Amino acid sequence: MQEPLDQVLEAKYLAPAGATLLMIGLGGIAILSLISGDFAYTWQPVPKALPAREVLARLTGVLLLTGIFGTLATPIRTGALRLLLTLMLGWLLLHLPAVIARPLNVGAWLGVAEIGAVSLGMRALLLRAQGSAENGCPWVFRLFGAAAIVFGSSHFAYPQITAGLVPTWIPGPLFWAYATGAAHILGGIALLGGFRPRLAAAALGAMYLSWVFVLHGGRLFVAPASRLEWTMLFVASMISGAAFLVSSLGFRTGREGTGMHQGSCRSIG
Repeated sequence: MQEPLDQVLEAKYLAPAGATLLMIGLGGIAILSLISGDFAYTWQPVPKALPAREVLARLTGVLLLTGIFGTLATPIRTGALRLLLTLMLGWLLLHLPAVIARPLNVGAWLGVAEIGAVSLGMRALLLRAQGSAENGCPWVFRLFGAAAIVFGSSHFAYPQITAGLVPTWIPGPLFWAYATGAAHILGGIALLGGFRPRLAAAALGAMYLSWVFVLHGGRLFVAPASRLEWTMLFVASMISGAAFLVSSLGFRTGREGTGMHQGSCRSIG
């Protein structure tokens, strides 16, 4: 008989929850782009001077929605997921100039880590669609762990900014800024080291999901018309979903993760 914790960590629970959260977040970002004719602030750092920027923002929203609805149709699901992953990787490339210009700045790496984490969740979803989810993908866990360490480091680098996001009804905001930063780093170390990686990813996903409701939901209650607040909620939803999707994958290293199985994990499509 399975232990209760093992039952919770079964992919049949984690994968649907993660996919739902990821698609809700992406869909929200798409709708905001269509309504505003703009990109998602620092998460999509498209230059302001780019010609036809408003048109491109709305086109991006259309492509996102096309990919999201495409995942609902079995014959084109894999192609739709590739489209979404390609868009994610495009956003990731937009963050590289800031990292190159300031390689030691945590804030510059934060955008890479956030979009990178979402991209890993999309990659996990694509692996599931291809039937390769149980073939052992330690690199997905480890890259997500690296992203989590960047998240945690940003809490220590910018504690006052992080504390300012904590709802006023929660006491000790600075404590929570440091505590959640430490939780990020511990989870990231567990993922990098392969110590109960599925549990670590699921725990991180649960923490991010709590922020969707407790943190961002509360801020939206105060400012329901704020596009920034909606964007932050959708980003938190995406990262939470990505963590659950990563947790739903198999984790094997060494000889177990080599050969055809490991090759399936590495393939792009």
